Amino acid sequence: RGFTLEQFCNQCFSNDHDLGKGRQMPIHYGCRALNYQTVSSPLGTQITQAVGAAYKFKLDAMNNKEKEAAISIVYFGEGAASTIDFHSACNFAATLKTPMIFFCRNNGYAISTPVEDQYAGDGIISRAPGYGMAGIRVDGNDVFA
Repeated sequence: RGFTLEQFCNQCFSNDHDLGKGRQMPIHYGCRALNYQTVSSPLGTQITQAVGAAYKFKLDAMNNKEKEAAISIVYFGEGAASTIDFHSACNFAATLKTPMIFFCRNNGYAISTPVEDQYAGDGIISRAPGYGMAGIRVDGNDVFA
């Protein structure tokens, strides 16, 4: 989506043309001009940051009716859904009614821990109603889902 192969290589090799100036790990791409934020390696830390961005979008929309509406989306794995950051973010997002999408990529393993050892219950989706949020489960292997 606009991030060129040259920018990709510059970041991968942390050379002097790297937009991140060599301060990010490989494959943590980011580009201010494209509104493309870098990922966070520690589990779950980006989730609360995304809620903060969503809250700012909400405040901007309330203060400037002509401004285009925006949402925040955060991607994380099911392992991050067991962190305090996840639960804090869900609580803040729900109570502040932020324009927010939580996108959990559940591959069945939290790094190397199988889901049956990670949490009890019906997966991550069953947590949404507990926070007063809507949620859907989509089978990523179903092309028509």
